[in-house]
Amino acid sequence: MDCPSKYNGTQNPEEWLKEFRFFCLLRGIHDEHTMLELAMLKIDNTIPIPEEGISSFAELSDHLKDHITYTLQCKVAFEELKNIKYDTEMSVVEFIAKFLSLCDNSLVLNVQDQKTCLIQACPDDISRNVFRNKIKKKTSMHEIIEIFHDTMIEHKGQIRYGSRIALKHVVTGQYLSHGNKHKPDILRSNLSEVFCSGWKRGGNDVWVITAAYGQNKAPGDPISSNSMIQLVHEVTRESLFGDEGQLNLSGAWVWTLTDPRTNWIIQRHSTLYYDSPGYVMDCDIINLRHNLNKMTLKSHEFKNSAGHQEVIIHGDGQEDLHQWQIELVS
Repeated sequence: MDCPSKYNGTQNPEEWLKEFRFFCLLRGIHDEHTMLELAMLKIDNTIPIPEEGISSFAELSDHLKDHITYTLQCKVAFEELKNIKYDTEMSVVEFIAKFLSLCDNSLVLNVQDQKTCLIQACPDDISRNVFRNKIKKKTSMHEIIEIFHDTMIEHKGQIRYGSRIALKHVVTGQYLSHGNKHKPDILRSNLSEVFCSGWKRGGNDVWVITAAYGQNKAPGDPISSNSMIQLVHEVTRESLFGDEGQLNLSGAWVWTLTDPRTNWIIQRHSTLYYDSPGYVMDCDIINLRHNLNKMTLKSHEFKNSAGHQEVIIHGDGQEDLHQWQIELVS
């Protein structure tokens, strides 16, 4: 280990002194007075040592903290603390370690102040409100951090407008899919058939959830059960389509346009009819009910003319064949 660089006011005083003491111990220097003398020799001349001298490391630490550079360090750390945001792609542990370090460096040591900063660090208003309500009466920072961790893990698994997802048919294990280009139907050229294909997810099995036709939703907003959505095939950019008529049995298609026939109601699957509240989460079992004809997306082992597993729109959603597992695609 090399000798720590000269202290010039840009380092945290306590951290620098701890590192310097560690270096001395590695070099076999155990005498406190000797270590203190060596430490003072490594302090920049812009931070003068008082004429009466310094008799302990605690006194030296206080002296370094009295200098204007430490005041500025605290101000800079506080600005960073106010602006820090948790990114759902980062490790919660790494984020909390940085957060606590900034609290220490900015002298934000009161639990209530730390709570306020951690609430502001939530990635969006939804998670912020959930977290705020959960910690309202909490006074232990340890417990507050545990709740933050659990809230962010839950937040990370939420299905949102703009999410890239795949739908795996629960009974057969195959994914809702479409080819990599539009294949016009003989009677209606704007339509192209969807199907289930493969037990391993591929590029043609990825769909993007967007706001329903006629609705405005902000990308990133979580989707609650019984919301109306559109599903857009990522490769072809075509929307999952269902006929508006009350047909007893209808095929499922993608559509080159968007209109009310591309709107679907996403429902968390429940043994209770239409009743499984809450946000839709990664790996939830769902039904997709067409907004106009009220029938449900279904698959079974019958094959279409191309030899793929058939997908149809049929029934009220209570059969096992209506169940799909929704998977977030990173």
